[in-house]
Amino acid sequence: MSLMCHVLKVSESGFYRWLRNREKQNGRQLLLVKIKSIIAGHPDNDNYGVRRIKIALEQCRIDVSLRTVYRTMCEGGLLHQARRPHGITKATTEIQEQENLIKRDFSAETPYTKLLTDITEVPCSDGKLLFLSVIILYPMSSSSTAPK
Repeated sequence: MSLMCHVLKVSESGFYRWLRNREKQNGRQLLLVKIKSIIAGHPDNDNYGVRRIKIALEQCRIDVSLRTVYRTMCEGGLLHQARRPHGITKATTEIQEQENLIKRDFSAETPYTKLLTDITEVPCSDGKLLFLSVIILYPMSSSSTAPK
């Protein structure tokens, strides 16, 4: 045994420690058990990604990096492809030109005839995403133009 350890440049004590502990679960295996219990906790959790699982682990007072969660989920076969494309809209330029009714003309003859809005994702502490759409109202008199 000592000759084999010498050839492989491994200490004998390290080899015997590995031999003794190879049946024990390592940290990632224990983390995988916890991740599977989080996913099994609710039927909606089966589509949780890496970030949501990390947030759920933090709520259980388990502090691990995003990369560790990713590697653990890869090893456990728990990663899946996203069902939706990245971003909210994937439109061609032809469609965008057809839908652009204002064409950067923000002046209005009467108040509240042209309204501006935008959509923003807001991450919550439980891992869910909220979508916020704010309408910006600019009261305009007939002589005023859009704010600068």
